[in-house]
Amino acid sequence: MTIPEIISTVKDILLGAAAVTTATVAVVGLKNWSRELRGKTEFEAARNLMKTTYRVRDELLYSRSPFVGAGEFPSDYPGPQTAKADQEAQAWNYIYMHRSRVRHFQSDFGQKSAPVV
Repeated sequence: MTIPEIISTVKDILLGAAAVTTATVAVVGLKNWSRELRGKTEFEAARNLMKTTYRVRDELLYSRSPFVGAGEFPSDYPGPQTAKADQEAQAWNYIYMHRSRVRHFQSDFGQKSAPVV
């Protein structure tokens, strides 16, 4: 064998080794990227679930709050000083039937969908 043939053979061997190394690095990189992407997706799903759970907790506490704003009473309600017993009962019935803070939360919560992992 002559020197140019030896150099050509060594070059071909190094070129093949470089190709194998490149393929190996690419496969390892794709596996790591896939694992990272799956981890991010699971983390985001857990984070969204946690946020929604805390929001449900807060909204339930808020909706069970004893405070009743004047805006929740019907528009024809004369007020607690001048209302008769049946008007008072109808007003409270109206409040609990049309509790706007609960309906607002229910409509928001129903529209959101949890991501599936």
